[in-house]
Amino acid sequence: MFGLGPTRPHSKQTESKPSEFIITLDILMELTPEYGLHHRIRVINHVCDLAKSKKFEEHAVEAVWKAVEDMMQPEQPPEAHHAVLVLLRAIIQGQGERLGPLRAYFFKIILDYQPSNEDLAERLEVFKSLTENGKDITYLEEEIARFVLLWMDIGLSSDFLHVLVNLVKFNSCYLDENVSLMVQKICLLCNRTTSSTDIEVALQVLDAVVCYNCLPSDSLTVFIITLCRTVNVKEFCESCWKLMRKVLGTHLGHSAIYTMCRIMEERKICLLCNRTTSSTDIEVALQVLDAVVCYNCLPSDSLTVFIITLCRTVNVKEFCESCWKLMRKVLGTHLGHSAIYTMCRIMEERVYSEDAALLRGAVFFVGMALWGAHRLPALKNTPTLVLPSFYKAMSCTNEVVFYEIVLSITRLIKKYGRELLVVTWDILLSIIEKLLQQIQTMGSPDLKVIVYELLSTVEELYEQNDFHGSSQRFFSLVEKCADKRPDASVLTLISYRAQSIQPAKDGWLQNLLKLTEKFFRNESRTVIRIKVLHILSFVLSTNRQLYEEELIEVVVIPQLGQIAEDRDLSVRKQATQLLVDLAEGCSTHHFSSLLDIIEKVASRPLTCSVEGERELSVESPMEDVRTAILGLLDILQSKLYSLPASHASRVYELLISHLQLHYKNKYYSATGSSIRLKVFDFLLMMRADSLHRLGVPNKDGVLRFSPYCHCDVGESEKRVTDKKPTGTVSPPTGSPTPAAPPSSIRTAYLPYSLAFSVLLQCLKMENDWKVLKLVLDKMSCTIQYKVLVLTSPCNIDHLCSTLCSMVTDRLISERLKKTPDGFSLTDVQLAAVPVLTALTSYHSYLEQSRQRELVQCLEKGLIYRCAKQCVVALTMCTVEMPDIMIKLLPALIVKLTHISATVAMASPMLEFLSTLVRLPHLYANFVAEQYVSVFAISLPYTNPSKFNQYIVSLAHHVIAMWFIRCRLPFRKDFVQYITKGLRSNALLPFDDTHEQSSFRARSHVSSTTATLGPRD
Repeated sequence: MFGLGPTRPHSKQTESKPSEFIITLDILMELTPEYGLHHRIRVINHVCDLAKSKKFEEHAVEAVWKAVEDMMQPEQPPEAHHAVLVLLRAIIQGQGERLGPLRAYFFKIILDYQPSNEDLAERLEVFKSLTENGKDITYLEEEIARFVLLWMDIGLSSDFLHVLVNLVKFNSCYLDENVSLMVQKICLLCNRTTSSTDIEVALQVLDAVVCYNCLPSDSLTVFIITLCRTVNVKEFCESCWKLMRKVLGTHLGHSAIYTMCRIMEERKICLLCNRTTSSTDIEVALQVLDAVVCYNCLPSDSLTVFIITLCRTVNVKEFCESCWKLMRKVLGTHLGHSAIYTMCRIMEERVYSEDAALLRGAVFFVGMALWGAHRLPALKNTPTLVLPSFYKAMSCTNEVVFYEIVLSITRLIKKYGRELLVVTWDILLSIIEKLLQQIQTMGSPDLKVIVYELLSTVEELYEQNDFHGSSQRFFSLVEKCADKRPDASVLTLISYRAQSIQPAKDGWLQNLLKLTEKFFRNESRTVIRIKVLHILSFVLSTNRQLYEEELIEVVVIPQLGQIAEDRDLSVRKQATQLLVDLAEGCSTHHFSSLLDIIEKVASRPLTCSVEGERELSVESPMEDVRTAILGLLDILQSKLYSLPASHASRVYELLISHLQLHYKNKYYSATGSSIRLKVFDFLLMMRADSLHRLGVPNKDGVLRFSPYCHCDVGESEKRVTDKKPTGTVSPPTGSPTPAAPPSSIRTAYLPYSLAFSVLLQCLKMENDWKVLKLVLDKMSCTIQYKVLVLTSPCNIDHLCSTLCSMVTDRLISERLKKTPDGFSLTDVQLAAVPVLTALTSYHSYLEQSRQRELVQCLEKGLIYRCAKQCVVALTMCTVEMPDIMIKLLPALIVKLTHISATVAMASPMLEFLSTLVRLPHLYANFVAEQYVSVFAISLPYTNPSKFNQYIVSLAHHVIAMWFIRCRLPFRKDFVQYITKGLRSNALLPFDDTHEQSSFRARSHVSSTTATLGPRD
């Protein structure tokens, strides 16, 4: 009945012609007032669905409308109105292209709707459907302008503004007469609303008005004001600028610029920037000012307020770059120099002295414009012209102003420091001086950092010889904050100050004293203190010939007198070396003072009462002590050959006392061992000539004797020594008697007994094998110089006793440290026996018991690897101590038979027998047993296949000599013994020597003597 056909899409175009839908009388009847309201609304909803999906037959729309027209009466309820409006919208959407003049009729319904301020949303939806969202106003042209104005009064919303945008774009010619009023109302909306959506759409309407060249000139002012305000909203900033740019591009462009200039002349924009806290307001205001500047319309009478505004606004972080760009544009115009002058005036005037933000901005702009990264070459202002204004700006005590000034002048110095003139540097130094004064009261760490960096920048120029200011003034500023400056900076300062420390400069000694007082005595940094010591050393080396006494009195002693108590090892070492170098060439009474200081340094770690410090570990670096002692050795070697000789005596005694402290305080560290090694080496190289003059080999090994230093006190003392009876006991051990005054002030007495006593301490207490071995090795040579030893009370007897105990003490290896691998008692014996050998020549100074102890000690050594050395020593004993040897010789001969005949023992054994045969008083009481022992010792050495020709010849010689010297009754018995021994050794075939080499004659005499087998 309804003729329902297939549904069609909502688009206006279909692939085939659709069938028409017939509105029946039943439907129309159900829409009439005869039915209830709710039923009619239900049918209307059904017709809406049909209207959207079907094409009605011709005039069906009119019939439907007539049926529901009464529902639009004002007395009808709202739901009736809503239902009809929904029906109209559905009919327009579904049947729009067939409506024709009905469009005007429907438009009039929503235009004359009563009450006019109700159902706005529904009516607007009908209008949007009717005009395709404002694009098509066919049949509505005459009334559209009235509708727009009416709607802007009753329903100005974002939805309507969207429609209005299209009305302006597509139908602007029908709105010309009312555009001005429309623009004003839209601008009023922008200024009053807080809805971002409303503002956005309103701007789109205005954009459309401008784009289609419909903006009336009488609306320009309110348009400009609206944009200038709306641009403060961050999200609309860009769109506002684009819109303004379009206006500026039209025939109204110059009028727009003029309008904005007029606004600025009333100072509204600048006032906005200065008073508002809205970042959006500030941003847009800057854009307005930028537009004014770009079109070269900034009035000169507005320059001051313009500059003040930018100088304040640039302090806001997000606007810093935009403010600089705007200022740069101004500075690039004809007002550029006036702008610089204005900012300098701002920095100088007292009225602005408390406005930190303003001053900071002025400093920033001036610095950036004249010497910044994007400086303006057109500006001819030199730094000399503007820097006094910077100095004036520092009357403001705010940290941000100082911070900006430091940044600006640092940038200037880094870029153009090489080109700055003297007068410019004077101003810069004044600024730096005031900065240094202010940072003492300001607590900002950041400000202090950049001020000190500024000083470093100037120092770099100075080091490159590009600083053209007053060096004296600059380094005076650096010195004021020297305690805060880095090491390199202070070193540069010290080097500069050192240039004026020379006799040609007035007050040079006081300057040197001030330098050492400030940067040495009151300074804690090592590198700086060492630098001062280097300068002091240089001054001393270049001026000591004329000013040595003044330098020592005024500077050295006051500043270095307490160096021993200094905690810095490197400084102590360097200062000690300086004192040593100075003392080595000093010949005045100040030498004693210098030596006192060196003595304190040398003894400081040794006299400490704290156990932990006394027994310093191997790793403890006591290089200052080492430097002091090695220096004293150099001084002594030098002073031996110069006057006054008392200096050498004092140094000598100091070295001895230092060694005594080593053993007293058990200073056994690695440094202590190295010190003792050097001192003992020096003491054991001392020699004396026949005139009792002391000498020490120089570095080239040349021995030269001193004309001033002797090892005895004079002729009277020498005569007393000469009268000493042979064999008397040496003086007892103990501290040496103080030296008697020398007979002449030109000579000094350096008794070797002092050194001798400390050498004895070394032998008893030393635990470092390297030191002990040095002493033993060199002592055997030293004691051969009897003048050196015997001219002072050296206790030879004690030395002999000590050495004997060392040879026989099996526990000595446990005492010694730092020994090589495989170390044993034999190593000590091999080093000690040569000294015992040398001591045999001092037999007259040894007691009888001590001589006997010496020989017995050597006899005990025959069973060790030191047997060779012991035999040599016993040979010396037979010559030097016959009274002792005559009693011990028979037993000794028997013991020698226990020693195997080896190549190493051949020479000393045969030489012992050869020597003994020439001393008949020693073997006058020999019996056959002793003679047989002599032949038993000698015969194995006649083997030519085992020993060389010299040994074999010497063995034959010894056998012959002893055979001749023996008593005649013994000879007959010895012939067979000797011939058998020679047959077994000398005539033995060369290829069968191993078995026969063990022949020992003592096996033959076993029947008359105790059995003496060969010793392995």
